[in-house]
Amino acid sequence: MGHKMKKWKVIIKGITAFLMAAVIAMSRIPGTDFVLTAYADSDKTITGLCTGAIGNPTSGKGGWSYVYYGTYQGKQVKYRVLTTSTTDFDGRTMLLDCDSTIVNMQFDDDSKEWYGSEIMAWLHGDFAENGFTRQEKAAIASSVKLSAAPGDGNGRRLILEYAPLRGEQFFLLDAVEATRPSYGYANTYGSDANREKSGTNTWWWLRSPDHIDHNYGNYASGVGDDGGVVAFNVIGSLGVSPAFNINLGPVIFSSVISGSAGNAGAEYKLTIADNKMNITPGTITRDGTTITVPYTITGANAGYANRVSVLITDSPYSAGTAATSGYTYKKLAVNSWSTSGTGTFTLPDEYANKTWGSDYHVYILAEQAHTGNEIKLTDYASAPVEIKAVTASATGYEGTYDGQPHGITVSVTDPASGTTIKYGTVEGTYDLDNSPVITNVSDSPLTVYYEVKSNGYLTARGSADIKINKAPLTVKAKDKTITYGDAPANDGVEYSGFVNSETESVLGGTLSYDYTYSQGENVGSYIITPKGLTSDNYSITFETGTLTVEKANPTITPPTAKEDLTYSGQAQELISAGSADGEIMYYALGSGADTAPADESLYTTSIPTATNAGT
Repeated sequence: MGHKMKKWKVIIKGITAFLMAAVIAMSRIPGTDFVLTAYADSDKTITGLCTGAIGNPTSGKGGWSYVYYGTYQGKQVKYRVLTTSTTDFDGRTMLLDCDSTIVNMQFDDDSKEWYGSEIMAWLHGDFAENGFTRQEKAAIASSVKLSAAPGDGNGRRLILEYAPLRGEQFFLLDAVEATRPSYGYANTYGSDANREKSGTNTWWWLRSPDHIDHNYGNYASGVGDDGGVVAFNVIGSLGVSPAFNINLGPVIFSSVISGSAGNAGAEYKLTIADNKMNITPGTITRDGTTITVPYTITGANAGYANRVSVLITDSPYSAGTAATSGYTYKKLAVNSWSTSGTGTFTLPDEYANKTWGSDYHVYILAEQAHTGNEIKLTDYASAPVEIKAVTASATGYEGTYDGQPHGITVSVTDPASGTTIKYGTVEGTYDLDNSPVITNVSDSPLTVYYEVKSNGYLTARGSADIKINKAPLTVKAKDKTITYGDAPANDGVEYSGFVNSETESVLGGTLSYDYTYSQGENVGSYIITPKGLTSDNYSITFETGTLTVEKANPTITPPTAKEDLTYSGQAQELISAGSADGEIMYYALGSGADTAPADESLYTTSIPTATNAGT
C-alpha cells in the first residue's frame, strides 16, 4: 500500500507542476519560461494546409518525414512523423516520436508500470515546462488509448504487456507501436536499424511493462542499440525519446525547411493557431485585380505578429484538413509594418473572372513567422478570417412617363445589417446618400452607380439604369359642321393620356389644323387633322375629326317677266334678274310657262333675250 502511495505522489507532483506551468505560461507572452522575439520575416512559403505535403513512413522501412516542434535545453527538437493522421488516440491527430534521445534517466526506482512512473512525471514536468510555448502545448492532444489498436505490431507479447494511455499529453511508445509497420518500424522484436536512435543514449525506453516477475528487480521495455525490443531493469539509465500527438485542428500550415516536400527525409515546421492573436479586417475594396485590405491585429500577442497573410482557397477553409493544392498563399504588401494598417494583394489571374465567395474564398490571418537562425521554430497565426463579399444587387427602372421621380433600388442580402450604400452618376465616384432620380424622358437613360461597404467584407459595386419612355397622348380633332360656302372651321381638340393631373399647358408647339375642304366646295364630309403640338414626355398621336358641309338655305327672289316690250330692232331682256343668297341663278327658255327644259345644258347665267315681237 505504501508503494502505491509513493508512486501516486510522484505523478501528482509532476502533473501539478505541469498545470502550474501552464497557468504561468498563460500569463506570459507567448511562451512558458522564455519569451519569443518578433523578427522581420522574409517571404514565407508553405507546402500545404494543415499537414499538407508531409508524408507518412514507408511501411516497415523508415522513410519518415520530420517536424521540428518545441525546444529542449535551448535546442530545437526534431520528431519523426509516425502518421500524419490517426484516430487511435481519441481524436484526429498527428503522432510524433522524437528522432533521438534527449536525456538519460531511469524508468522508475521500483515500478515497471508506466502510469505513475518517474519518467511520466518528468515528461509532464521538466520536459513540458521547458520545451514548449503556450501555443505548442495547447495543440498537443491528451492521448487516450486503452488497448492496442488494429495495425499495431506484435511487440514482444510473450514477456511485455500493453501500457494504456489515459489522457497523457506526453508518453513513450509502447512495444506494439515500436513494431508497427505503418509507423516505419519492422514488425519484429528483433534487431531493426530503423528503431536505432542516437542522442544521449542509443538504448531508449518504451512504456510496456515486463509481466514476468524477476527476483532481481522490475523490468520495463526498451530498444537496444541494434533496434531490438528488449526489457531493462527500471533503475537503469536509458535514453528518453518523447512521443506525443498534435491535434490537427490548430495546425494551419506546414512549411518545408529542408529536403523536398512530399519526399522521405524532408523536414518541416508547423504554423499553429494562437488564440491570443486576432485579426479584424476593415472595409475591403477592389480595383481590377488589386485588393486593398485595412486590418487591425489585437490580442495579448498582437505585438509578436510580423506579417499579414492572404489565403485563397477553391473551397471553404476547414481547420485540420490537409491539402497541397486548391489554394494560393501570399503576403499582404504593406508600406510600413504595423499591427494596424492597410495592405494590398493581387488576385491571381485564375480567380479574376470568378465569383468571390462562391467560386473561391479569401482569408486573412496575422502571423508570427520565424526565419533565419530561428527557421525551425514553430510559427503562430491568428485563426483565418474569411473576407466575404458583400452580396448586393440593384434593380433599375424602365417605364412610361408618369410625372413621378424614379431611381434604382439596391438590395443587400449579406451582411444582414451594418452596410453603407453610396451612389453616383460617374463610375468610381460614390458621394450620394440616395439614388439619383429622374422624372422626365429628356434625362433618360441614366446609369446610376452604387457601392455597398461593410467592415470585414469586400465592397460590392455595380450599376443599374433608369429609363423613362414617353407616355402615349392622343390629340383628336372634334367634329365640326358648317354650311355650304363657309370657310373651313374647327371646334378644337380632345386630349386623352395626360398623367399626374397634367394639362395641355405642358405641351410645346402651336396647335393648328389641316382640312381636306376648301371654301365653296360641295356639300359633304371632309377631314380635320390637328397638328403642331410637341412634347418631351409624351408620344403624341394626332387623330382626325370630321368636317360636315351641309346644304345652304338661301333667300330666293324669283325673276319677273317684262311685259309690254316694244320692238326696237335690238335684242331685249325678257325678264328682270332674280337672286338667291349665296347662290348663282341659272336661266333657260321653255316651251310653256309651266314646263322647264329638262336639258341642263340649256341653262346659263345669262338673262334670256329676244329681238322680234311675238317671241
